[in-house]
Amino acid sequence: MKFNRILIIVIIAMVAFTAINMFMTYNNQLKIETISYNSVYTYDNEGKVIMESDMDILFLKPAQMEDFLAQFDRSNQEKLTDFQKSLDSFAEKLERTIVVESFESEAVVTGNDTMRVEENSVVSGFAVVNGDEINTSLSDTKLDLEGDSSLTIMIPDDAEVISVSPEPTSRPNDYTFIWAGVGQITFPEVKYIVKN
Repeated sequence: MKFNRILIIVIIAMVAFTAINMFMTYNNQLKIETISYNSVYTYDNEGKVIMESDMDILFLKPAQMEDFLAQFDRSNQEKLTDFQKSLDSFAEKLERTIVVESFESEAVVTGNDTMRVEENSVVSGFAVVNGDEINTSLSDTKLDLEGDSSLTIMIPDDAEVISVSPEPTSRPNDYTFIWAGVGQITFPEVKYIVKN
């Protein structure tokens, strides 16, 4: 997968790989491909989401690995601040308030030309809350899930599902939806009602 497609996943879909975005600010010649990408978004009854993501990256120019890794040598607070800035413009487009409550990330070299990036965050206001109804839609935001890439959305087990679009590739239970290897899709819209 070329880097512009990674940007679709990482930046437009808000999967929180802010270090990659920062690196691109300094060097627009980064040559990498995604080996695999997986993210789990766990939503609550108030529009908050816990994002857990990992990405295995192949560096076509291994000499770039050291500079890329250096972007992670900052405090989680600094990374949180950068992630919040990236979400502010996204939130403006969606006409909602999105607040990053916590953020952690790390990158680990896994081979001579490979690296794994893992990021975890808690973000409030990521889903739309309309009365008792929660909607995960991010408007027309696109997500690219090719090959071994996947997105899992989990909702509370006391929720009543109204609709799910697009159709997930698998549904292990009534509250877990998985899209895997489906190419480009609109970020999934899962509508559910909070049971009182």
